[in-house]
Amino acid sequence: MADHKSRLRRVWIVVKRIQRGLTVLVLVILAVSVPPFWRWSTQHNAALLRQSHVVSTAKGDIEVAVVGEGVPILQLHGSPGGYDQPLVRHNLRPNQSAGLKAISISRPGYLRTPLASGRTHQEQADLYFALLETLGLRHVIVQGSSGGSYSAIQFVLRHPDRAIALILYAPDLGSHRGGDTFAVRLHAQGWLIDDYSRWLLTSRLIFPFAGPLMARDLDMDDDDEREVVRTLIRSTIPAGLHSAGRRNDLEQRANPEIDRWPVERIRVPTLIVHGTRDENASYQRSVALSARIPGAKLVSIEGGDHLVSFTRPDEVRRAIDGFIDDVVGRAKAGPPEASR
Repeated sequence: MADHKSRLRRVWIVVKRIQRGLTVLVLVILAVSVPPFWRWSTQHNAALLRQSHVVSTAKGDIEVAVVGEGVPILQLHGSPGGYDQPLVRHNLRPNQSAGLKAISISRPGYLRTPLASGRTHQEQADLYFALLETLGLRHVIVQGSSGGSYSAIQFVLRHPDRAIALILYAPDLGSHRGGDTFAVRLHAQGWLIDDYSRWLLTSRLIFPFAGPLMARDLDMDDDDEREVVRTLIRSTIPAGLHSAGRRNDLEQRANPEIDRWPVERIRVPTLIVHGTRDENASYQRSVALSARIPGAKLVSIEGGDHLVSFTRPDEVRRAIDGFIDDVVGRAKAGPPEASR
C-alpha cells in the first residue's frame, strides 16, 4: 500500500513538473510573440484605412478601393472578409489583373461599411447599384466569391441592365437552416484572441506546419502561393471589424426564401468556378445552380477545396480570363458599353 502511494506521489510530481514546464513555455511564447503581433496589427490596421475610402451613396455608406484601369469588375468578398480580400492576389501579382478596373468593396458589417447600409442580400444589391451611380459607372462584371455570391446573384436579378456578366466562385447558393444557432454566433463574435491566433498560425515559424491543414492543395514549396494564402487568412483580421458582417451573413443565409430565388431569370453570361472537394461550400449546389441559370458555364476544379483560387490559381485564372475575354469581345461588338 505504501509502495502504491509512493508511486502515485511520484506520478503526481511528474505531472506537476510537466504542467509547470508547459506554463513556462506558453509564457515564453507570449513574451516573444505578443510584441511583434501588436506591431504588425498596428501597421495592418493603418494600411486598411489608407488603401480605401468610404463613399456616401443614396443607400448608405460603403467602403471601396478602386485598383487598375480597364473593364470594371465589381468584386464581392466572401465571409468573413473585406475590400482587401479580393485584392490579395492583385497586390502580390498586379500583372495578372491587367485590363481590369477592380472595384472592391467591403460588404455591410465588414470593416468600414456599416451594417445599416444593407442587411439583406437584396438591400446589399441595391447598395451596389447606388455605388455605381455615385461612381458614374454604367455597366460592370459582377464577381461574387463564396458568401458574396448571394448579393451578386441578387444584383443581376434586380439590376440586370447594369451587369455585363456574372462570375461566381464557390457560391454554395441555398439556405442554411443552422445559420442562427448559438454555436455559430459564438464563432462570429470577433474576440482579440482570434486575431492573435490567426496571426500566430500564419507566422513564418508555424505556417509551414499549419498551412497544409488550412488549404489541402497548398504547395509549401511555392513562395508566392504560400504568401498568398498567408495574406488571405490575415485579411480576416481584425476580427472585431468583421464580426457584425459575419453574424449577419449567417443570419441571412438561414432564410428559406433563398431556395426559391428565380435564378432562371438570369440572362447575363454566367461563369461558376468550384472545387469538387470543397468542404465549406457545396460543389453539388453549384452543379444544380449551373443547370438552372440559362447558358451558365460550370468549371469544376477536380479535387480542389474552398481555397482553390489561391492554391491552384493558374487553372482558375485561365477559366476566368477566358470568360472575361469572350464577354468583353461580345460587348465591344455592340451595346451595352463596358462603362461610360
